[in-house]
Amino acid sequence: MKIKIAGLFVAFLCLAMVTGSAFAAPVVKPNIVTKTIDVRTNPSTGYCWKAEYDHSKVQLIKDYYTQDPTPITIPNGCVPIMMCGVPGTETFVFSGMKGSEIVLKEYPQASKITTQSLTYVLE
Repeated sequence: MKIKIAGLFVAFLCLAMVTGSAFAAPVVKPNIVTKTIDVRTNPSTGYCWKAEYDHSKVQLIKDYYTQDPTPITIPNGCVPIMMCGVPGTETFVFSGMKGSEIVLKEYPQASKITTQSLTYVLE
């Protein structure tokens, strides 16, 4: 009986070593970092932010807009309304190699000329 248990234990260890699943530590990539960048914007004006970066070193994980809460008192506790023209925050989440550069540029509608530019480095 002890031989069968010992044999099963040895078989488990061999299988675990081959598959790498037993006692496996998560893979740590020390040069990969995540950075969240928030920029104020108001899409109703026609201006938008675009990110420029080296796609071989940096990946855009998320890009989303959150409108500021409306300053209107809602009767009877109803859900607040989303209003046109209210500014908010655009959030970019990047993952990439340390030291990589990300440039956010703001463009007016249908234009290739930037109105402002912000540079960030992944650290």
